[in-house]
Amino acid sequence: MEGFAEYNTKLEQVFYLWKKDSSSFSNHSNITASKVRELIDITTLRESGVFFTSDALAEKAINSFNVPIDDTALVVDPTCGSGSLLVAASRKLSVMPLASETLRQWGKQLCGIDLFPEFVYCTKLRIVLESLVRGAKADKSLSELLDLLINIHTGDCLDNLSVIAKATHLALNPPYSNSKTTARYSWANGKINNAAIYYYELSLVLKDGCSISAILPDVLRSGSRFAAWRSAVEPALTNSNVSVEGRFDKQTDIDIFILNGLVNKKGFDKVEWQTAETLGKAGSLKLRDFFEVAVGAVVPYRDPHEGKLYAYIHPKTLPRWGEISKIPESRNFLGRVFQPPFVAIRRTSGPRDKHRAVPTLVLGKRLVAVENHLIVLTPKNGSLDKCRELLKLLEEKYVNEFLNSRIRCRHLTVSAISEIPWRF
Repeated sequence: MEGFAEYNTKLEQVFYLWKKDSSSFSNHSNITASKVRELIDITTLRESGVFFTSDALAEKAINSFNVPIDDTALVVDPTCGSGSLLVAASRKLSVMPLASETLRQWGKQLCGIDLFPEFVYCTKLRIVLESLVRGAKADKSLSELLDLLINIHTGDCLDNLSVIAKATHLALNPPYSNSKTTARYSWANGKINNAAIYYYELSLVLKDGCSISAILPDVLRSGSRFAAWRSAVEPALTNSNVSVEGRFDKQTDIDIFILNGLVNKKGFDKVEWQTAETLGKAGSLKLRDFFEVAVGAVVPYRDPHEGKLYAYIHPKTLPRWGEISKIPESRNFLGRVFQPPFVAIRRTSGPRDKHRAVPTLVLGKRLVAVENHLIVLTPKNGSLDKCRELLKLLEEKYVNEFLNSRIRCRHLTVSAISEIPWRF
């Protein structure tokens, strides 16, 4: 990947300078940490789905393992990238007086795989330097020390499942991009998030007792279309924990969570995908108790202009936080339409927005066709007053707090809106 050769050259220079005079280097973290991101264009990273784990996030993921890493562990990172997870894992391993002794042992216990050879080389360089930072003496050439890391190599982790099956600890930050797959899963098919595929496929081959710590995009935790994925993966995990981490980093507008637990294919423990803040009190009233909640049915680029002529709304025609009775647009439509009064909420919404749920009250007597970028909330009792109550409720601070805990991806869902606590 363009830009990475420069970074690896800098790491090589650090090694040679360190070997010559280690006293001049109190810490190499300023060179080997997330500055690697600055050398690669963000568009390239997005297209490949590659986002490098920061040192702080890597430490948290490694510290989240249910079972401590000891000198008998085999820590596997199937998509190792620039090596942050394996570097963090190496800090749990013993250091011997000589770098060659240390790396020979670490080489047996740290396994990393990546499609990009420059990433694999970077991971090895960082681990070699980590051994020096921790006090090992550089007693051999760089190439000899790199060769001791025998289990870090180039490849597709899905073609190395026999190696991954030996793991006692799986550390995972998979690609987050979508891709088409010919495989047919019970939980999805066609174009699927790669993180969902990697986690699912890898979890199938892990042995019972293996400790997992995975950094995953929040859409897997909270998105409606991944409900079947969640049901598919949770039966094999026990003693699980979900930690919502917020934004991946300052350059990456993707929210993430850490999932950890122990593989146990003989039992079943339900994963608590939602936090205590979103689960709320049992029996407490929710928005769904007062409103029917549905997504608008019109898909503009797909649905033909056929059928009856209806008033037609989409996000650009609606005043934010206002009311509309005279709808300026209309279209022919064959699908589901809605009878005012109702509240329309924009689906596109993210945790950095001032308000997550931005409503418009739709009035009038005409049936309305609604674009699918809107969520429609129709009062069960047909009351206009109930709609106005809802607009006031959506301004409350707790609604933002609830939604930011419940769903941190860029589109609101029917289930997330339905579960908003009703506090009037």
